[in-house]
Amino acid sequence: MRRDPRIAAYLFDLDGTLAQTEPLWVPALCDMLRDDGHDLPLDDSRRIIVGRSWNAIYDDIAARFPDEAIGNAALADRLEPYYLRRRDASDIRIPGSCEMVRAVSAHTPCAVVSGSCRRDVEETLDILGIRDAFALLLGAEDVPRGKPDPMGYLLAAERLGVEPTRCVVVEDSAAGVRAGKAAGMRVVALTLPDAPPQDVRGHADLCVASLADFAPEALFAGVQ
Repeated sequence: MRRDPRIAAYLFDLDGTLAQTEPLWVPALCDMLRDDGHDLPLDDSRRIIVGRSWNAIYDDIAARFPDEAIGNAALADRLEPYYLRRRDASDIRIPGSCEMVRAVSAHTPCAVVSGSCRRDVEETLDILGIRDAFALLLGAEDVPRGKPDPMGYLLAAERLGVEPTRCVVVEDSAAGVRAGKAAGMRVVALTLPDAPPQDVRGHADLCVASLADFAPEALFAGVQ
């Protein structure tokens, strides 16, 4: 994939965009709460987790189950082994996503902007074998206001030293798409056929069913 001089950086979401991890966190949360004596339906867990930052997830869990309000980092540590048991028995790769990262990072700086804890971001990228492709990693600890707030994407542009208008955001969630657009960036939305439906069409600049189908020039169709 050739470098497009109009693009100064690519900013990637992680969960649901580069790795299929959210479907593992959803039942993991149910498992943990069940062990603590709480019944959380799978659909409720999905609404709490999918497309949201860990900070927002923690707030929802703490409000619904006050005895789980043990602190953001402490609850993340408590939930981690439930997730890891599922992750270590799964293939979390999304076909086409790592290939796109490798193609564009060969000539353009890339960052991850995730609502997950930085530890999980780093471990996931290590599993995918693409951690070295990124000049910058931002997690929940770095960005107190999660998506759809544009803070994370604006911070990534600032740290990379590039103008927001020359950044391309790659996302899968409605909240992430809104965050990228609010930051003044062009947004590619990954719409996997088996992913939970997200309201991204008509909001993202480009929708693709696989990042293998991404072509930079498609973002600028009709732009003079």
